[in-house]
Amino acid sequence: MTDWKEQKEAFVSGHEGTTPVELLLIASTVPVGWYCYTALPKSVFTEVSVWIVPMIICQSEWLYPYGILLLLLQVVVAFVTRLKSLPSSTANTQHATITIFRSGLMYLTIIAILAVDFRLFPRRFCKTEVKGYSLMDLGAASFVVAAGLVSPKARNGNTHKAAPRMNWKRILPLLIMGLLRLLTHKGLEYPEHASEYGVHWNFFCTLAFLTIVAPFIPGPTGTIPVVIMACYQFILSQNIQEWVENAPRTCAPDEVCSSWFVANREGILGCLGYTSLYLATEYLSHHFFWKKKRLLEVTVVLGLLWRLLTYLGVPVSRRTTNASFCVWTLFVCFIQLTCIDFVSTHSRLLAAPKLIHLVNQNGLVTFVVANLMTGMVNLSLNTLEVDHYAAFLLLTLYMTVVLLTVVAIDRFMDAAGIRTMQKKIE
Repeated sequence: MTDWKEQKEAFVSGHEGTTPVELLLIASTVPVGWYCYTALPKSVFTEVSVWIVPMIICQSEWLYPYGILLLLLQVVVAFVTRLKSLPSSTANTQHATITIFRSGLMYLTIIAILAVDFRLFPRRFCKTEVKGYSLMDLGAASFVVAAGLVSPKARNGNTHKAAPRMNWKRILPLLIMGLLRLLTHKGLEYPEHASEYGVHWNFFCTLAFLTIVAPFIPGPTGTIPVVIMACYQFILSQNIQEWVENAPRTCAPDEVCSSWFVANREGILGCLGYTSLYLATEYLSHHFFWKKKRLLEVTVVLGLLWRLLTYLGVPVSRRTTNASFCVWTLFVCFIQLTCIDFVSTHSRLLAAPKLIHLVNQNGLVTFVVANLMTGMVNLSLNTLEVDHYAAFLLLTLYMTVVLLTVVAIDRFMDAAGIRTMQKKIE
């Protein structure tokens, strides 16, 4: 068990990432799939063909040339099918755009969390060890953007007159999932990467922190996230970045420090970056998406800001969730939103597909089911010994089982009246 664990940890560790262009290419599977879907007969088979299969291929060693050719084929098929130009829609397409964006992000993420354990998944897409651009790094941060896009403050502004309070209905599941993940990983000696969030911290803890803190911060505002990130980036520049990257996981005998903080420094300090990212998303989406669509202008500004930060010597670092990383994440997400919204606006199809809608509606359930399935696969076989073709079939089967399970859980919730009770509570 120990040898297997060490092999798996080494397999997903020590990577330097890929290029920004390659990540944008993979991210394009969401708007390209939406463009193709709007032009084809509507069915579950169409959804699987235009989204899931291209996403698996583009997150694999088959990206060149098969993934690129598949994306080009989708664009050509959609263009030829829609030669008769459709008038721009006058209806509100914001909800369809958000649904496609959030579900597309979930699809990309749940494919990656299992694909990363196979040799089919290129090592350059794994989480970066120190600095660089990575598909999996981008996926984690994009979850925070997706949450900020649909927050009450983003959609409605700061309209609540009552004092803010913690939403335990959302906080408790995240805390429970974080604790269960910690206990199962330690109990089963499941492979884990300490430089990701630390020894005990995980992404569920980060999401719980944001859920606790966000309601108490006035907004939507652009000032607070800028101040938080400016102060945090300044602190990192005072040799803290190097300390995070190279310091040991325990305190020296003559040091006065918290061993728990040192062991989990990436996750704890990263909360500052993620808080800034979440609040910035609330502000940008409220003023430039929900209130008045100006996505293209925002995307251009974010792109220029990202290039400026890298020019000034602030490299993109997932390890510390620094300024360049947060701006880069916003830039990619708003590129996707811009493209998806363009397709939605120039299509008569105003409703998202069934599976896409269900995944968006049951995001946490989907993510939990996918994590459980990933653990089962890893404990059942040695993924390092699986060839590319078998890995592709396993990933396709895995996605099928995850989506069928989500559909079954959604129907059970409706039949049991759980969803109705949730709406009454809200």
